[in-house]
Amino acid sequence: MEIADRDLKLTLIKKAIKDNNAFVVRKIATLEKAKKHNEFLANIYNDYKTYYDHMVEQKRMEKAQLLFLSQYLEKSIMDAGLTDSAICKARHAQKNILQKLNSVRLDLDNFISGVKMDPQNNI
Repeated sequence: MEIADRDLKLTLIKKAIKDNNAFVVRKIATLEKAKKHNEFLANIYNDYKTYYDHMVEQKRMEKAQLLFLSQYLEKSIMDAGLTDSAICKARHAQKNILQKLNSVRLDLDNFISGVKMDPQNNI
């Protein structure tokens, strides 16, 4: 029962993080438009922009690390002379990494497409 409770809590935390990230992406787009008409919003916009940039950078770093892990596993499978059982486990781990990588790519695409590119503000 403890494992099920922990899994439920982890699922709720992941959903809260995803909802918060979506909120930031929506707000930065809204503030980008509004700050042109209200100079006081510029500071708030800059705070959201800083957080948004951090989120995007974290996702890019996560993507790079997952790619590295996947390539490392592939090289290990080819070069290490593993048993069939070890190869099966490594392939399963690689499959999980690639699924996570696709999820990170989707999140990154959503972050970037949620904020319109504005050359003046480097968004």
